[in-house]
Amino acid sequence: MKTGWFPFFSNLNLRPKLIILFMISVVVPLIVFGSILYRVSAQEVEVEMRQTSLQTVQQMSLTLDEYVRQIDTLSKMPYTSPEAERYLLGSSNVKLYTDKYSAADVEAVETFLENLLKVRQDIEFVSLVSLNGNIVSRSRAGAVKAQYDFYKEPIYENLRKSTGEKTMVPLHEADYLFGGKKRVFSIGRKVLSFHEGFYIGYILIDYNENAIIKIGGGASIGKTGSVLLLDKYGNVMHSSGQLARSSGTEDILRIAADKENMNEVLDVGGDKRILVSSVSEYTGWKVVGVLPYEDILQRVKGIKTVFYAMGIICVTLVFAFSMLVSKGVVKPIRLLQSTMRQVEKGDTEAKVTVRSRNELGQLSLSFNRLIEKLNVLLRTIKSVETKKREAELIALKSQINPHFLYNTLDSIRMMAIIDDKREIAGAIEALANIFRYSIKGREDIVDIKEEIEQAMNYVHLQKIRYEDKFEVIADVDEQALGYKAIKFSLQPIVENAIFHGIENKKGKGALWISVKKSSQNIVFEVRDDGVGMDETKLAELVGRLSAKEEAAADHLGLNNVHDRIRLYFGEGYGLSIDSKAGEGTSVTLTIPAITSEEKVMRNVIGHVG
Repeated sequence: MKTGWFPFFSNLNLRPKLIILFMISVVVPLIVFGSILYRVSAQEVEVEMRQTSLQTVQQMSLTLDEYVRQIDTLSKMPYTSPEAERYLLGSSNVKLYTDKYSAADVEAVETFLENLLKVRQDIEFVSLVSLNGNIVSRSRAGAVKAQYDFYKEPIYENLRKSTGEKTMVPLHEADYLFGGKKRVFSIGRKVLSFHEGFYIGYILIDYNENAIIKIGGGASIGKTGSVLLLDKYGNVMHSSGQLARSSGTEDILRIAADKENMNEVLDVGGDKRILVSSVSEYTGWKVVGVLPYEDILQRVKGIKTVFYAMGIICVTLVFAFSMLVSKGVVKPIRLLQSTMRQVEKGDTEAKVTVRSRNELGQLSLSFNRLIEKLNVLLRTIKSVETKKREAELIALKSQINPHFLYNTLDSIRMMAIIDDKREIAGAIEALANIFRYSIKGREDIVDIKEEIEQAMNYVHLQKIRYEDKFEVIADVDEQALGYKAIKFSLQPIVENAIFHGIENKKGKGALWISVKKSSQNIVFEVRDDGVGMDETKLAELVGRLSAKEEAAADHLGLNNVHDRIRLYFGEGYGLSIDSKAGEGTSVTLTIPAITSEEKVMRNVIGHVG
């Protein structure tokens, strides 16, 4: 005896079997769809969060640049104070200038420092450091005395090595007598005497760390994200959020030091995190955004909850529906089964009440006819059996292979050549080339040379159609042939010139096709001497192109070309139209000179971004 799931399922009664099949047909697709939806949603949220986080740190970097530009201006102020220069010269180690400053100069220097303090509220201390180590300082509380040796402190080493440019000093504890100890960061500058031609000292401006905290605190990276602000030497200027208390900060600092700009998902300290960064061009400081991946999972958690709720509702509804359907199917069968048992017992008058016209109703009706007349029953059974054995007729529709059509056209061309029908052969060859060009791959970027050949094949066919109603003058710059164009961008313009310009002209016309390389662009010009357009019609056509309105049926091709060009290359490219009634129309197509499809796609990303 066979054992297993399939024999068990086969032996089930019809109603539970139908219910199980209904449930499987709904639950399995629901699980598959839910898994795909969850994965796709997580990916989309990840992309969105990475982009948002990157924009946040970039904006923070710009804000920081603007702030530093403002405060850096104050470090240049010694150049505006002759008294400060005399003081620094006089307190230098150069004998020629020693003690060349007066008490009035000292008072002026103190006033100069006090005025600097008044400019910004975030300045804690301002100091002038002479070459002999003397430091004159001021704070908001008045005169203070530096409790450190400027020339021995390692934190000022970069300032001492500088050559007059601004130098950022990382967060440190400023120690001044009467001023207390405060956490500050500093901007310093080595002061040059332009009159004497050598450096005479330093200016050091200490800013309260709250200024940095305010800039970093204003940035929000998700719900639980953090921000790290590093100077160009890798020193931590500020850390916010959970990162300030995280054990993985050292790992993040190591990763940030190795990479210039980040926008990726990494495993840091056993936790999956999104890391983004932006480097300030002005200060060299780096803003690092850290977002736990759990933030993304929390955002898609709602989708999972909704899916579970919908799944439960769907399963419940399907179960109830399957109960009703199975009851409707099984009940007539059981009634028929009960009637058949009566017939087996000899009750030939028993009949089944027919309540529907579906398959089960027909089966019941057939059973009733069986009881009424045996011969009719036999014929009915035979008919049913015959119908069961009839095969369904499947109408196979021929699917024409595009390559088969191209090969057939080529065969017809060869037959025309054999029969010396050169003109017909040429027309077929042009048509075959057009067809081959249209089915060639799926790429939308082609060589300009191919696009021109395609347009000339089209012109060849139209000249045959119009019996040389027009002549074609082509002027193609050889330098332009190595560049790329959008597929089917030239042929619709040529078609428009023939159908709307030359076709309605009395007498023979002319069609000029020009392709030139102009500076960084490729310029196509298609000009005809046909009927042209009046100013109203021209303005209407140009307006549709500019406003991206839906094109009229007679100029749909031009709008299509214009929209595709702008989609690929931006608003600065596309079609321009000039026309005069009775004189003709000129359509100019301008695209950038790009030599590869990869550069085309980079151009698309650039103008969009």
